[in-house]
Amino acid sequence: MDVILNDLLDGSVDKLTNDEKEYCLTALRDILQSDNKSYDTYFSSRASSGTITEEIAEIDAEISNLERKMRDLLVSNKNAIVNEVLRNEDTKQLGSIRSDLEQLWELDNIVTNTKKLNSTGVQETTSDDLSIEELLGQSQSKKEDKDDEFHTALKKLRNRMSKAQEKNTVTGNLASVLDNLTNITDLMELPYLARTCIRTGHYQEAVMLYTHTNSLRVKYPDSTIIEEICQNVLKEINTTMLTGLVKLLSTSSTVNSMKKILKYLAAIPPFDVKESSAFLNVFLPVRYKFIQGEISAYSIGTDVSNDSLMEMMVKRKIEVLREHIYVSLNVFCKSFSFATEEINFPLIPQLSNIKDKNGNTLSTYNKPVATNPLMLQFVRQCLSFLLKELTAVDLKYKLSDSVCLQLVYCSFRLFDLNANFHKLFLNQVYESGLFKKEQLINAIKKRSELASVYSYGS
Repeated sequence: MDVILNDLLDGSVDKLTNDEKEYCLTALRDILQSDNKSYDTYFSSRASSGTITEEIAEIDAEISNLERKMRDLLVSNKNAIVNEVLRNEDTKQLGSIRSDLEQLWELDNIVTNTKKLNSTGVQETTSDDLSIEELLGQSQSKKEDKDDEFHTALKKLRNRMSKAQEKNTVTGNLASVLDNLTNITDLMELPYLARTCIRTGHYQEAVMLYTHTNSLRVKYPDSTIIEEICQNVLKEINTTMLTGLVKLLSTSSTVNSMKKILKYLAAIPPFDVKESSAFLNVFLPVRYKFIQGEISAYSIGTDVSNDSLMEMMVKRKIEVLREHIYVSLNVFCKSFSFATEEINFPLIPQLSNIKDKNGNTLSTYNKPVATNPLMLQFVRQCLSFLLKELTAVDLKYKLSDSVCLQLVYCSFRLFDLNANFHKLFLNQVYESGLFKKEQLINAIKKRSELASVYSYGS
C-alpha cells in the first residue's frame, strides 16, 4: 500500500504527516482490499451508485462546500483580518500585499506601477508608489485612511469595468441571446411556418401568423430581426397566399367558401384597408371569368334541331347566370363597405308603363339609387356574354316564352339587390333582339301575376 500511495503522490509521500499518511493508507485498503466491492463495478466510468466516479463527485461537492464556507467566513470577518495584519509589523506580509496590489494595477493600462517620464526625460515617481513606500516605511503609524492604496486600486478596477461595459455590450447581448435562444429560434421559423400553412390550405392560421408578426413589429419597432421576420412572412402572404386565394375565388361556387376566401383576402395586403375599390377591381373580374366558364360548360352547338335539348341548355345557362351574379354581389355587399353614386338608370320606353290585366301600371323603381359603377358594369358584362352566346347560334325569335320568363325572373332577382341592375338587365334583353316586344311584355305581366298569387298564398 505504501508503494501505491507513493506512486499516486508522485513520490511526495514524505511530505505528509503521520495522520495524513495513515488516513490515505486506510482509504486505499478500504478500496483495494474490500470483500464487498466488485472492481469492475467500482472502477466504472459511469456515474452510477457505488462507483469511484460517484465518490469523486461527492468529494468534489464536499470540497466546494468547504470552500464556500471558508470564503463566507473570511468575508464576514474581513475587518478583523485587516486589523490583525496592520497590527503585525511583519514587513513580509506588507510586501505580499504590495505584490497583490501591483497585479491589480497591471489591469489598468492608463495608471500602472511603472515610472512615467517627464518632459526632460527624467523619471518621476507616481503618487501611488509614494504611498506604498510610505506604508512600508511607516508601518508604526497605523494610518487609518479610507482612501488607501487598496481602495484606490479597487476603485480604478471598478471604473475600468464600468467604462468597458458602456463602450461594448457585446458580452451582455450575447448572454441575452443565449438565454432566449429557444424563443428566437421559434421566431425565425415563423416565415417557414407561414409558408407551410399556406401550402397545406390552412389560411386562417397563416392570417394569424401575419397578425402576430405585425404586433411584434409594433412592440419592437427598432429590432432588425423582427423587421426581417415580418418582411419574410409578408412575402409569403403577398405571393403564395394571395395567388392561391384568387385562384380559389375563380373556382368557388358555394356561398360559404366564397365568404371564407373574401374574409382571408380582406385580412392581408393590399386589401386590408377600409376602401374596397381595389378589392372590387380584383373580385369582379375573377367572378366574371368564373361565370363565363360555367355558362360555356353548357354547350348548345350549331345543331338546334332538337328544340327540347336546346331549350334545356339555354335554361341552364340562365340559371347559372342568375345564381352566380346574385350570390357574388350579395356576398360582397353584405361583407364590405364600398363607394356608391346616386344613379337612376332609365328603362327604355318600350318597356315602360306596362299594365296588368286589371289596368294597373307595373311601374318600376324610377328614383336615383346608390349604386357602385363597377358592380353595374359587372352585371352588364355577364349578361352580354350570355346573350352573345345565344345570338351566335341564331336563336332570334326561336326561344320559347318560358325561356323569356326565366330571364325576367333573373332580372327581378337582381332587383332585390339594386333597381338599376334590374333595369339594365331588361334593357339588354330587349336590345338583343332574341325576343319580340310582346313576348317580353307578357313575361313581365306573367311574373307579376305569379308573384301576386304566391304573396297572397303565403
